[in-house]
Amino acid sequence: MKKLAILILLSYIIVNFPVCGFMTSPDYDWTIDDLIQRNPQDLVALVVDFGEKNGKGQNFTRLVLLDFYNPKQYKIVTDGEYSPVYPPRFSRDKSKILFGDGLRYIAGAGPQFVLYDIKNEKLQPIFNLSGNKVKPYEVVGINQLWNYDNSGFYYTHEPELFFQDLFYYDFSEQKSRMVKGGIGYYCVSPVDIMGQYKLIVFSTNTEETGQQLGYYLMDFEGNYISRINNPNFEYIVRNQIRKKGAWNLNWNDKAGLFVYAEDDSTIAGYKISVTNLDGSYHRSYTSGDYIDDHPVWGPEGKYIIFDRKNTFYWKIPEKEIEHKIYLIDVQTGEITEFIKPNDIPGAINIEYFDY
Repeated sequence: MKKLAILILLSYIIVNFPVCGFMTSPDYDWTIDDLIQRNPQDLVALVVDFGEKNGKGQNFTRLVLLDFYNPKQYKIVTDGEYSPVYPPRFSRDKSKILFGDGLRYIAGAGPQFVLYDIKNEKLQPIFNLSGNKVKPYEVVGINQLWNYDNSGFYYTHEPELFFQDLFYYDFSEQKSRMVKGGIGYYCVSPVDIMGQYKLIVFSTNTEETGQQLGYYLMDFEGNYISRINNPNFEYIVRNQIRKKGAWNLNWNDKAGLFVYAEDDSTIAGYKISVTNLDGSYHRSYTSGDYIDDHPVWGPEGKYIIFDRKNTFYWKIPEKEIEHKIYLIDVQTGEITEFIKPNDIPGAINIEYFDY
């Protein structure tokens, strides 16, 4: 009886394994539409430039979804009606994407936010509803950050006159509110969320904090909790030359680690590095020979995805700068090319991405 029970259990596992295996295996044969409907967690979002102009003669980019485990499977989901600029951001359940539309842009504030429903394939520009018979107006900004339950998002505006406030938009109310302002010249910009109750922000609001500019923990109502006193995040400028900095932090709750772009005056480019909250752990995965930037955690924290360009990019016209996307195996440190523009027919550049 015992052997029979084991055989039955093994038969059950064998029969059901292919279904489960599709979720994480690079060998499944789903189409990109299958993946969108059945397991969007494996999607990567790209902003891709195909060198196109719309009917109004405006240059525009497209939002593209592809399969992390099979990048040859991809789908273009926007046309010339919108032009994503800056990194798009998946909601935490990966059912939606929030991006800024470069065709609807307010100087000194940023592009209008657009919401894309992945499964229903619907695009919706974001507006603030105002009372007193005032027409709704566009929600514009940068650095959009979904809240923990996907009911809204934090954002800031592009810097104007050296200040940036922190805002929150509530989808149910269809309204924005200011979360944190400041006095004088300041910046308060959302970076990530830690756990269920803490924001990570970058702040230069030294008059309120009484401390140096840097990364801070903040509650959802805009109250500073503490400065992140990680020596790897020090920002040092001497004689108007930046000596050290840390950019584009991405936090992994499960691992308790940040991945970020490390800037150091001893290297030509940026390194992709990992550190914990207090800086007692630090590891650099790339050398700084290239400008490696915009790192994000990949599936289950086993990979890091980042973009790379040459350090002499400033000598090249913007439209000719080719970004390639690379993967780091967190355990082994192995670096492999993930995707380049030539892998998508007609693409001339990959500009931003998210996982």
